[in-house]
Amino acid sequence: MEGFTIGKLARAGQVKIDTIRYYEQQGLLEPEGRTPSGYRAYGPETVRRLKFIKKAQHLGFTLSEIAKLLGFGTSLEASAGDVLAVTEEKIAEQKAKIDELKNLRRILHHLAEICPGEGPVSACPILDYLCPHDDLERGSGHE
Repeated sequence: MEGFTIGKLARAGQVKIDTIRYYEQQGLLEPEGRTPSGYRAYGPETVRRLKFIKKAQHLGFTLSEIAKLLGFGTSLEASAGDVLAVTEEKIAEQKAKIDELKNLRRILHHLAEICPGEGPVSACPILDYLCPHDDLERGSGHE
């Protein structure tokens, strides 16, 4: 079998060889055969699959979600609705993360606004927010 060696596949997919091996362990990739000398051989479809995995990861899909999406692509029973459902779940998950990040940014902005930027560190409202003095008093002797 001629085709891509693991090194050529890694270069074509712009990943490390260890990444290819990991994806194989996870069942996302598999060699299509062996070279005459016994090395794993991969075909053009594996390169496409590898690029699919990388694009899906870039969009925030986990490897298990990617496995599900890849499975839909080879299933006779799956529909575009199945793919849409996984995508909509990802959108909702990312929206929740964005909302959380917006809240964290709001808190950080507030802390930056109330910090005078001068004076002793002991009077820093940012550090006080991170470790309030009353938490230290409640926590003493309870460790």
